[in-house]
Amino acid sequence: MGSIESLTTFTSTVARLGKMLEDIRKNLRFLQRYIEPDTTKYIERTSATNDSAVDFDECVFLWSTNSYSLAPITLQVKAGDFVTVVGRIGSGKSSFLSAICGEMPLTSGQGCVHGRIGYVQQKPWIMNATFRDNVLMGADFDEAYFSQVVDACALAADVELFPKGDLTMIGTNGVNLSGGQKVRLALARALYLRADIYVLDDLLSAVDPHVERHIVERVLAADGIIGHKTRILVTHAEHLVPLSDTVITLVDGGMSVARQIPLTLGNVVNEAAESKGSARGSGDTDCADQQAGEVDIYNKLPGYRAVTSVWSTIRHFIQLSGYGAVAFVMITQCTKAYALYYSESLRTRLMTDGDPATMVQSLKHYLVVNALVEIGRHQLNNLEDWARTVVVSATLAEKMRRQVIGLILSMPLPLLESLPYLSKSCLFHQSRWSVSRALPSTLSRETLHDSLSAVSTIAQVVKSSPGLILLCGPIIALNYAIECWYGDTASRLVDVRRDSLDQHKEQLEAVFQSNRPLLRVHGMTRTHADKLCRFGFMKLQYASCVSAVNGSLYLTTTLCTETIATAVLTFKLYQQLYASIPASPGELDAVTSLALNLFHRTRRVITQKSLSDIHTEHFSRYIAYMEGAPRERPRIIEDSRPHASWPETGKIEFRQYSLRYRPELKPVLNSLSFVIHSKERVGIVGRTGAGKSSLTNALMRLVEADSGSIIIDGTDISTIGLYDLRSRISIIPQDPSLFEGTIRDNLDPTHQYTDDEVWAAINTCNIADLLDTPTGKYIEKPVTADDDDDDDKIGKGRWVEGTGLDKWIEYNGSNFSVGQRQLVSLCRALLWRRKILVLDEATANVDNETDRTMQSIIRQEFKDCTVLTIAHRLNTIMDSDRVLVMDEGKVAELDTPANLLARDGHFSKLVESMNLSQRQA
Repeated sequence: MGSIESLTTFTSTVARLGKMLEDIRKNLRFLQRYIEPDTTKYIERTSATNDSAVDFDECVFLWSTNSYSLAPITLQVKAGDFVTVVGRIGSGKSSFLSAICGEMPLTSGQGCVHGRIGYVQQKPWIMNATFRDNVLMGADFDEAYFSQVVDACALAADVELFPKGDLTMIGTNGVNLSGGQKVRLALARALYLRADIYVLDDLLSAVDPHVERHIVERVLAADGIIGHKTRILVTHAEHLVPLSDTVITLVDGGMSVARQIPLTLGNVVNEAAESKGSARGSGDTDCADQQAGEVDIYNKLPGYRAVTSVWSTIRHFIQLSGYGAVAFVMITQCTKAYALYYSESLRTRLMTDGDPATMVQSLKHYLVVNALVEIGRHQLNNLEDWARTVVVSATLAEKMRRQVIGLILSMPLPLLESLPYLSKSCLFHQSRWSVSRALPSTLSRETLHDSLSAVSTIAQVVKSSPGLILLCGPIIALNYAIECWYGDTASRLVDVRRDSLDQHKEQLEAVFQSNRPLLRVHGMTRTHADKLCRFGFMKLQYASCVSAVNGSLYLTTTLCTETIATAVLTFKLYQQLYASIPASPGELDAVTSLALNLFHRTRRVITQKSLSDIHTEHFSRYIAYMEGAPRERPRIIEDSRPHASWPETGKIEFRQYSLRYRPELKPVLNSLSFVIHSKERVGIVGRTGAGKSSLTNALMRLVEADSGSIIIDGTDISTIGLYDLRSRISIIPQDPSLFEGTIRDNLDPTHQYTDDEVWAAINTCNIADLLDTPTGKYIEKPVTADDDDDDDKIGKGRWVEGTGLDKWIEYNGSNFSVGQRQLVSLCRALLWRRKILVLDEATANVDNETDRTMQSIIRQEFKDCTVLTIAHRLNTIMDSDRVLVMDEGKVAELDTPANLLARDGHFSKLVESMNLSQRQA
């Protein structure tokens, strides 16, 4: 059997040799792409000079072939200048900033940037770390300058409200910060660099006029904290243009540059009073309240509650795997165990047979039976592998995938956003792999198989050498002692990996995978590369500890094996010498083999129990998530479904409504009572943290009410299912959501509308020109080296160009500007034609002309709808029927714009604040 197996292995290896060589060739070509130096040319970066900051000479920038490009640019920005960049959405403003930062490839011309760059992205990146670490980004801590930067960015009041000040943990992607806080945090990070050039992409769109004026005075103006540095600001706020030395206007990638004499910022407001007002305006009440006690959310997750009952875990596993598949695997294992027992019984009988006459017959019988047993076991192993992989694992993986997706979609939004990336990744990937792949193999092939093998060995001992039964107790005790020592050490190593290595890995992955451009622009790649090296050294230390423990276990096991064999042989020799009990060489071999088999198989049983415990822990965590994690209210309540045409008028009434994000926090909306009439257009304003976005959360029931109710067309929304509520309301958020796929799939995911209806909405929103430029995508099966000689296409599939409704939208709409994404969201809302429309800062990232176009479309196309508009730009809501002014979670004012302006109230002060900013500019 050994010779046959060796010959089979050799021929199989020769047969696979061609495929192995082909895989090696592909892998070498893959590695060669990363080893070869990048020949792409970018803008050069030199040290700062006193004369010039940016020099472009006929520079042409292009993202990639057949993609967006900037026309030839000739530009000189003097050191210390304030430059404003304006233009309509999609005109190339963000691409221009990327070119300055050295992120957009240079195809022709010469250019140079003199000095270090501080970059604030349009959508800031926030890492899961403390507020201080987010600002420092690896730099040394200078307390005096840190405080100066925080105050200049209007963050001082926010930091005071944080539970632990600047040491408060910020959630993944800044989930416990408002949009304005994220932008100001990113600005503070750039200022702390002490850079020479500051590149700011639409910095002021996410803050209210009060905070905007504070940032302009304390940061951007000539006497601001970076007033002596070069400042390049993309903005849609036209009233800031007169403050700049240079105005750059972009139109479809083309540029016009105008020099001017900047106006100075007038000291209209007393500085002390302004600082007090700015501190009050920048406090983010509802978001700061959410941060209180965030340590419990991030460290004590429901997923870390383990199921204590082993039988409960096994029961859940069998239910998910299917009773038939589990029964088949158990029957197969029992059959193999009995066959092994029968074969070893024949072998023991052959070794102890001292009669030459029957030995030959016993040998023939054993060889035939052993051959049949090995062949049968091999075939059963293949059949079992197929059943475990195709039936058990596939069934488990599919059920878990559906359950995890269902859990994520039904989890309350505050809890979902508070979950760290590591927990979500573990739930989606590590736990699924451990449960669907590793756990079935561990339980069936290893744990169950080794247990049955140990039982068969014990039965063989009882049958052949009953005296060896006395060794069972000491052998089991010895194995248990070894496993206790090894298991305790291994568990401590697992704790070290989970508490230290996994956390470092999460942070480093977040930085390098999501934030590489910012690291390159800020010149901090080396700092974080050093962190990566230290992390690699930590992993090497961990690996060396694991190797040392495994080596000690191997030496201990070997020592025990030799000790048992020596003890058995010594005992048999003693019997033969002193008790006159003869023993043939075959008997000695058989007894020694049985003793060693007993040790090794009981050892494997105990070891596999420890391994299965590790995978069972993942399964227990998964069960805890499925059974213990909070879920939203039912999507559909059959006994309380509204009729198909609901809401017919769109009347909204708040009755003593209060909302808090967690029971231990104070309300962010406090006893609201007001009525929004049918077809009424209501603007919602207020300073940062007043509770404006919380109104949207309340209306969509993203967070359930603490008290009170919301009535829409006579129906209490808390009595109907979430699907029936949310499917009847359209919302255009400040951060529009686009999915990877065609433009048609994004506008009409359920394909309820015809192509003509989709095109009508597209033409109404004036975005048809966006669909003319083709976007490529890879489809169909991957191309191999045999199918195509082009290395760039291997593994990607056929390249397809999409235009019109087949225009391809990349992940998160990355091939569209933020303003273009908002136009697509408006087109989606126009297509759906729901009776209630909510615009949450929907025009914050568009230019004024596009803003006017969107407002015109909303007035004309949604005239029969109830429209709620949350805005920082007060001119956006000045033509509303009424304006709702929020202040500290309460209704401060609710009236027509004219009546509110006539009285000395909150709204008039907000308008005055905006006018002061414009007059100062």
